[in-house]
Amino acid sequence: MNIDLLRQVIRQEAPSALVLGTVVSADPRGTHDLAVRLSGGRVCRRAGACVTGLQPGDQVLVAKTKDRDRVLVVSKIVGEYESNLSHSGILAPPNNFTVTGVPAAILACWDTYPGEDLCWQVQYNTSAAEDGSETTALATRGSYYIYPVVDDEADSGAAETLYFRVRAVRWISDNNVMYSAWSAWTEGTSCPWLKEHDHSTAALGGTSLSGLTALIMNAPTELTIDTGAITVTQVYHRIDTESNAASDDLDTINGGSAGQLLVIRPENGSRTVVVKHNTGNIWMLGGDDLDLDDITDHLLFVYDATNSKWCCLGGAGGSGSGATAFTGLTDTPAAYTDEGGKLVRVNAGEDALEFTTDLPDHDHSGAAGDGGTFSVDNLSDVDTSGAANNKVLKWNGAAWVAGTAGDTNEFTFYISSFSDGVSTQEIGSGVWKAIGALSFTASYNCGPPTSATVNIISGHAAWVADLDMGGPDYEGATVSVEAVNYPAAPGSIVFRLSAATAGENDTDDETVTFYNRRHWGVTSADSGYDSDDIGDLANDELSGSRVKTFTVNPGAGEYILYAYPSRLGAATFTVGGFEGGFEDPETVSRTNDSGYTEDYYVYRSTNANLGSTEVVVT
Repeated sequence: MNIDLLRQVIRQEAPSALVLGTVVSADPRGTHDLAVRLSGGRVCRRAGACVTGLQPGDQVLVAKTKDRDRVLVVSKIVGEYESNLSHSGILAPPNNFTVTGVPAAILACWDTYPGEDLCWQVQYNTSAAEDGSETTALATRGSYYIYPVVDDEADSGAAETLYFRVRAVRWISDNNVMYSAWSAWTEGTSCPWLKEHDHSTAALGGTSLSGLTALIMNAPTELTIDTGAITVTQVYHRIDTESNAASDDLDTINGGSAGQLLVIRPENGSRTVVVKHNTGNIWMLGGDDLDLDDITDHLLFVYDATNSKWCCLGGAGGSGSGATAFTGLTDTPAAYTDEGGKLVRVNAGEDALEFTTDLPDHDHSGAAGDGGTFSVDNLSDVDTSGAANNKVLKWNGAAWVAGTAGDTNEFTFYISSFSDGVSTQEIGSGVWKAIGALSFTASYNCGPPTSATVNIISGHAAWVADLDMGGPDYEGATVSVEAVNYPAAPGSIVFRLSAATAGENDTDDETVTFYNRRHWGVTSADSGYDSDDIGDLANDELSGSRVKTFTVNPGAGEYILYAYPSRLGAATFTVGGFEGGFEDPETVSRTNDSGYTEDYYVYRSTNANLGSTEVVVT
C-alpha cells in the first residue's frame, strides 16, 4: 500500500465514501491510464492508486473524493475473508488488517475486505500491554477508517511511538454482538501527534505571540459572587452580584497559575461589583477599590504566583472609593469654610498642605536684588549706551543693546567686505604672485568672528593649508604664505574667505580676472606685421572681447591697425557708417609683456590718409 499517497488523500481530498470497483484499464505500475468501473456502473478514468500491479478485471476498494471524476484505489481484493466462526461465538483474530500511524491519526485498512457484515475495533497505547490506559476506537462497517489522535500531554512536540491491536466485530442482530480475540500488540509508526497546545513551551512556539494577527478569547461566561469570591474557569468572565444584590464586594479570585491572564466585566449595569483592594487576593492599581457598574467596564489581571495575588494591569471602571475632592485627601485641610482668598502652602512640618495669608506685602521699593525699583542698566546683559528715541532692545549675540526696529540683519553676523587688493590682471606665464605678494583684508557685521581663513577655490590648485586671517579681529591685512601661478589660459582665480562665530557662519569670494590686451592705432606699413608692430601701437587695453569703438587720425601714408587675440573670432568693421573698409587679417604670434604667447588677428584699413575716423568693431 502506498501510504504517502493515501495520506495525501486523507489530508487534501477528504474521501466521502468507500465503494467496490473493477479495473477497466491499467498500467501495471499503477501510475498511468488507470480507469475503474464503480459498483453503480459509472467508469472513472481519472483514477489514482495506493497499490501497484493492477490488471484489468481486478476487484478493488475505491475511495471517492469531492471531485466526481476522480477516485483513488485503496487496495486490491484478493480473496474472501474467512471469518472462522466458532460455536462459542468468538471470531478468529483478524489476520489481514493493517494499522498505520500517520501524523495526528491512526489509519486502519483491511488488506482484503471481509464483507459488509463485519466491523472492527482498534486500540492504541504507549506500551505493548493492556494496563487500563489504552484508548479504543470503534469503527462502523467498512474497510477503511481514520481515527484522529490528540496527545493530552502538552509538554513536548516530539514524535511518540504508539502500539496497536485490533479485533473484528460482527453484529448478529441488534442486541447480539460477537467479538474476535484481540490481535497481538504491534508497534506503529512514530510520528508527531497533534497537541492540545497551551503555547507554554518554546519547542511548540510558545515563547512568542509575534506571529499572531489576533488574540481572540472565548466568549465570556458568567460567574456569581459567592461570599465575596469567584472561581475562574477561563480567560474572560462576566461577574454578577450574589443574589442579584444592588452592590456586592469581590474580595477573592480563586484559581489561577503563574502568568495567567483574566478579563472581567459586570454582568449587569444596574448592579455594582466593587473590586476590593487587598481585602482578599486582589491587588488594585493605586491601592484603591474600584466599582464596575457599566457593562463596558473591563479590568485585566495577571496572576502573581509568588505573592498569590491577582494583580490588576489596568482597565476602565466607575468611581472607586478613593478621594474625589481636594479636601478628601489625607494631607490637606478638611474643609473650605472661612478660607476664601487664601493660598495653599506646605506647612512648617513639611508633611502636609495648609491655607495661609501669611505672605509679605511688597511695595517694590527695595534694591534691584530684592525685586524693588530698578533700571535695566542694572542688568548685567543689557548695554544701553546706544539708547535713543525709537530704538528697541535687541540681542546682538552677546548682550541686549539698542537697535533699529524692523532691521532684521542689524545684529546678524556676515562678512561686510573682503579684498585681495588686486584688480584685473594681464594673462602671463609662470608665477603670478610670489609668497607674501598678496595681502587680504576683511570686515564683518556683528563681528569679530571666532575664526576666518582664506583659500583658492577655482582657477588654481588650492593652497596646501588655509590662510588664517589671524585673531582677535580677523580683519588683516594678512599676506599669503604660498605662491600663486598664472592660470593656464585667460580666465580667473577665485579666493574665498570663510568666517564663523557662535552659531553663525558666512563666506565671501574675491575674483581676479586675467585678460590679454587688444591694440589699435596707425602705421605706415601696409603688411608683414610682427609682434613688435602690435606692441608699438599707441593704444591698448585688457579685454576679453573683440568688440570696440575707437577714433584715430591717420595722416598721409598711414593706415589704421586693430589687433586682438584670434581666439575671440573674426571681426566686422563699420567705418563712416558703412560696413567694410578693412582688409582680411594677418595672423601674428604675439608674446605679451607677462610672457604669455598666443596668435593675434591684425586688421589694416583698406585706405590710408583717412583723417579723423571712427571705427566700430563687432
